[in-house]
Amino acid sequence: MFKFLPETIDYTLYNGTVLPFIPPGMPQTRINTPSVAAAICGWALFVRYNRESETTVISAPTNSGIQVVNKEASQSSVVQAGQLMLVVKGEFKGLYDFDLRDFYEKSNLARGFDLIKQNSSPLPDLELASFRAETAAVVAAQKPILG
Repeated sequence: MFKFLPETIDYTLYNGTVLPFIPPGMPQTRINTPSVAAAICGWALFVRYNRESETTVISAPTNSGIQVVNKEASQSSVVQAGQLMLVVKGEFKGLYDFDLRDFYEKSNLARGFDLIKQNSSPLPDLELASFRAETAAVVAAQKPILG
């Protein structure tokens, strides 16, 4: 459940999950939840908000440098590729690494885009093809996550 704010590239996520693609060069996009705001200027971010637990998860599937700020502006952080920020009731609980390859291979949100070039078929959309190249490079560069 979300709402677009008129005449902006901002929207509020009230419950659920989004994985928007924002091509580089577009104005900054902000995704707000009731407890946090995430700003991005290029490629993608993954945001999940659970209304019942008041929990927001923001992760960076590419090198977009996502700026995360809680509603009181008392905490802020930058989330890089392969990291996720956990925010509960407006309080940052931790910045964690996650397995990008596993995310792109198993996530229903990313399935069908073949973002890590498993079948290497050409994409008709130039921006999506560029995004796939960025994604494959980030996945290849990520060191294995232990534990």
